[in-house]
Amino acid sequence: MPSLSRFSAIALPPLSARKCIDLATTMRKKIVVDKDEWKWSLESISLVNLGSAKWVWIANFEAHIENGAATGIPPNLKLVVLMNGVVPDPKAFDD
Repeated sequence: MPSLSRFSAIALPPLSARKCIDLATTMRKKIVVDKDEWKWSLESISLVNLGSAKWVWIANFEAHIENGAATGIPPNLKLVVLMNGVVPDPKAFDD
């Protein structure tokens, strides 16, 4: 990961949770959009320690069915937000 910031676990993160949500939501809207049957929402954000005092935010979005019925796991999108405010382009993969 480029430009990972270091900070003590007892200090406040250099990027606030509110700013993380704003940045991740902007990127989410570039990647996936709401449709008549699906609405995307932020489910959670997590502060994740990558070791050596390097931290990132992870924003987790899920699509919720609005009309009709669906089976299986709903679509989701996890975005990494670096402490310098960069949201790297996500990579798609199959589980």
